[in-house]
Amino acid sequence: MNEIISFKQYTQVNEGVNDPAIFKAVFLAGGPGSGKSFVVGRTALQPMGFKLINSDPAFESALKKSGLSTSPEDIASDKGQEARAKAKSLTKKQMELALGGRLGLVIDGTGKDLDKIMKQAIALKKLGYDTAMIFVNTDEGTAQNRNQQRSRTLPRSMVSQMWNDVQKNIGAFQTFFGNNFHVIDNSEGSDFNSQITRTYKNIMGWSKKIPQNSLVSKWMKSQKKSVNEDITQQQVNDLEKFADKLLNKYNIDVEFTRHFVDRLNDPRNNPDIKIAELQKFFKKIEKNKGKSVKQLGPDVEAVLKDIETNLNLPIVIHYKNGEFEVTHKTIMRKKNFATSNQKVEI
Repeated sequence: MNEIISFKQYTQVNEGVNDPAIFKAVFLAGGPGSGKSFVVGRTALQPMGFKLINSDPAFESALKKSGLSTSPEDIASDKGQEARAKAKSLTKKQMELALGGRLGLVIDGTGKDLDKIMKQAIALKKLGYDTAMIFVNTDEGTAQNRNQQRSRTLPRSMVSQMWNDVQKNIGAFQTFFGNNFHVIDNSEGSDFNSQITRTYKNIMGWSKKIPQNSLVSKWMKSQKKSVNEDITQQQVNDLEKFADKLLNKYNIDVEFTRHFVDRLNDPRNNPDIKIAELQKFFKKIEKNKGKSVKQLGPDVEAVLKDIETNLNLPIVIHYKNGEFEVTHKTIMRKKNFATSNQKVEI
């Protein structure tokens, strides 16, 4: 029978752990008029699962709400700068939400601030991300012409300065991103279609490969753990009654400590421990090893080991009121569990 999960759990699984571009970040670089938005659309980054982080749409919306245009004068005004600050704040929140789910990111920028991009990329790597860059290049003439056609134009001298600032960083970006550095020449008259197709194929293949590092593994395990509810105290109480009933013929009374319950839900158990396999474990004891447990004698410590599942259950045995009270102190899933106490393999 298939396990039934709630809608909330379903969305957690499908928008986090199974996201197609999880733990991938693509930086966009290119000066004014380079056509980065055009390239984002043609390379299908968003349909691949990447979330576009760009303050421009929020900025333009805030300007409109304030009754301002995208002219340089309005942008430079107090209200314009206030709108810019709000847009940056909104973009920051979008980034935080995306990072919380380790979703794929497209980080839009000009590429003129080399140190800023390097710091962002390094910070993402510390979270386990793989990073890439798509550098949308143009000649300066194309940049100037397209700037004049935009609704939000910049002074020609500023466009020239920004174009030069971006150009001088190409070598550093290529060195930093290595094989994940992609250049698309989007100058007027260039054959950009073949370059876009090549970049699309490379990014598509790259986006599907989950990074193989401990940071990613640890995060994914924690997310799967949050989707699968922890074993509750009530479930353990029911398990105790189940075990008592099975082992009653051996006069064995089963007890679980609070630490045992905590350790059941420890993320270090890989795979997670399930109640069903513990029930199976006690059935094995009932069928084959009940007498062996009793023969360990009273007032001793030992370890029950399930050789099939690598579960290890350290126990303390006491003889009370005609019964062998077997207290399970803890539990852990480990193949080569070392102990100086006696072992009973189940």
